Amino acid sequence: PLVFSQGLAPTGGAGLIFVTLPGVFESFGPNMGVVIGALFFLLLSFAALTSTVSLLEVPVSYVVDEHKVERKKAVWIIATLIFIVGIPSLLSNGASPFWSNFIDIIGLAREGTTDYSFMTFVGWLANDTFLPFGGMMISFYAAYIWKKENLSEEIAHGNPNYQGSFAEKFINFSISYLAPV
Repeated sequence: PLVFSQGLAPTGGAGLIFVTLPGVFESFGPNMGVVIGALFFLLLSFAALTSTVSLLEVPVSYVVDEHKVERKKAVWIIATLIFIVGIPSLLSNGASPFWSNFIDIIGLAREGTTDYSFMTFVGWLANDTFLPFGGMMISFYAAYIWKKENLSEEIAHGNPNYQGSFAEKFINFSISYLAPV
């Protein structure tokens, strides 16, 4: 609502947070805008930090449990690896011509596309390739490896009327035929 009230274009992602919203906060006046903007970015930092901690927990737990590495050491190892893997994304916002024009360099640029960064490539790869593929693999697993009968039995624990219902038939059909397609 704030963006629309100022007549600005509601771009998504980093453009909204770091370009559009500071302009909106500035429109509140010199003192109020600075206070609200600073508070917003402080809270955004807390949200990013808490999300980072929860995302870091999965690989750290794996390293601690499976490789018997001390937890503090595992946190440093995994955090360092994630930081190193994230460097191309960091550099793709204009700091490096190679990472900022990544799609154009590897020959994937499309006509009319203006954003050629590594982040665009990663977003495209994740959203248009890995997510649909992951969903297809989950449906294959549920239908053919774990078996539909086990899935139905598990769902019936929470809903005793599930087995033999239309919902069971529809879900079994969907995970076997619709979802993979």
